Parts: sequence; structure tokens; C-alpha cells
Amino acid sequence: LEATNEKAHSKANRLRWMLKDTMGAEGAFERRKRELAILRDSIDVSDDDVVQSFINEVDPHLKDPDSNDGGNFMLQYLEHGKLAHIFGKTLFVHGAVSEENKGTIPGRDQPVDDVHE
Repeated sequence: LEATNEKAHSKANRLRWMLKDTMGAEGAFERRKRELAILRDSIDVSDDDVVQSFINEVDPHLKDPDSNDGGNFMLQYLEHGKLAHIFGKTLFVHGAVSEENKGTIPGRDQPVDDVHE
């Protein structure tokens, strides 16, 4: 039972859950596995390889950012991109603003009402 439990709580299965249940990207793990097989011209791509490829996307210490696996392109994108933009009185974000999170800013105790604040 313990070996089964360890397999169920593997990094690969945790990543599958994150992709499906928190990011709405069901099947992304398997698609990445196929993509890596094409990039590497090999059918021998393990679940650990897939997990490592996702980690590499945001690893600031990656030695070869232009590797065949795509390097740390997501980190570079996030460093140069904007996850939120204010246009007039409107806030555009990746994700959603809901009644539960509206005005919430990490590190602040009180919500803010003005997007310019």
C-alpha cells in the first residue's frame, strides 16, 4: 500500500493535477511528453523528464536557456511581460477578478478600491 501511495503522490501526478484542476489544462502533461519526444527524436521520455521540463521553464539558474527543451522561456516571458495592465479605469489581468479577490493585494491587510492605487 505504501508503494502505491508514493506513486499516487509522485511529482508527475501532482503536476498532472495542477495542470488539470488549477490551470484548466487537462492533457497538457501528455502533450508535453509527446512534444519532448519530437524535440529529442526519441520515444523514451519519462514522466520525470516531463516534470523537469516544466521546472526548467522557470529556472533562473538554467545553464542553457536555448536547449532543445525550450530552456527557461517562460521565466524570460514573465520577466518581460505584464500579467496585468491598467487602461483608463479598467484592469486587465491574466485570470479573473471576482468578488472574493477584488481589491486584494499581497502584503496588504485592507482591499483597495482604485486600480491606480
